[in-house]
Amino acid sequence: MLIRMAGPGPIDALYHAVRFDDLKFAERLAVWTLRLWTQSVTPDGSHRNILSIAYEKAGVPDAMPSIDGTLWAFRIGGHRKLSVGFPCAATLSEDERRILHLLSCYQAGAAPAARPVMDALAPAATARAVQAPLSVWAACLERAGLILPMRDWDLPELRGPAHCSPAGTESPVLH
Repeated sequence: MLIRMAGPGPIDALYHAVRFDDLKFAERLAVWTLRLWTQSVTPDGSHRNILSIAYEKAGVPDAMPSIDGTLWAFRIGGHRKLSVGFPCAATLSEDERRILHLLSCYQAGAAPAARPVMDALAPAATARAVQAPLSVWAACLERAGLILPMRDWDLPELRGPAHCSPAGTESPVLH
């Protein structure tokens, strides 16, 4: 049995999508942003212009600084490099689902509920640094009418403490 730390109950939650095509448009834009931003961290950075144009067309031209602030903090100060698929990947990585969860929590005003996922991605100092730009990115998406739904994601850090150790690995339960 899974114990959810954040989000709606299993009856109210949307199923946890693992395919890009199963996502709502707002989620697709967030995942596409994550994937394209990761690809743009190259010497030419050519993909970044596409992101800027996309957010201008969505009506939030001021979104790029918050996206940069969020993703640079994770890239530099995270526990590890984020696992992000290529822009055309059909399935979602676990880290992509984590970012979607964080954005939807911030949009729903449930930032404390995002903590287990944030702890899985970044040490405390990085988590504090990423909160402000992440909340601004979530607000930019919301201002554009792009609301990310709360989903019943199956992530190790959202399982009950009896099933996982703090690092997210399975641990035995003594009775």
